Amino acid sequence: MEIYADIKIFNLDMTRKEKIRLKVDTGAIYTSIPRKILEKIGIKPIARKKLYNFDGTCIERNIGVAIIEYKEHRAGITVVFGEENDAKILGITALKELGLKINPITGKLEPYIPRQ
Repeated sequence: MEIYADIKIFNLDMTRKEKIRLKVDTGAIYTSIPRKILEKIGIKPIARKKLYNFDGTCIERNIGVAIIEYKEHRAGITVVFGEENDAKILGITALKELGLKINPITGKLEPYIPRQ
């Protein structure tokens, strides 16, 4: 079952934003957003990181920091500057920061309330 989320992504001072639909992927650590969108709203790379694709190949991508919003949930997250053929992914760290989980019965995102 493929799950998608319509999110807003903001620069750090929240003066510029874009809307984007991302595939929710709990097997991906980071969120990958096309470089063009990140640059358009003023997100700058802060580092370069080696990452593994699901086929086992190693790639290098720039990473940065952005603010992401899904419905009433908002958080600061690490984003990967996706290249032209990279998937648009909402990764597990963003879900955790947003306080969300996938309901396995409905296939929808819902609030995650951790146990103490």
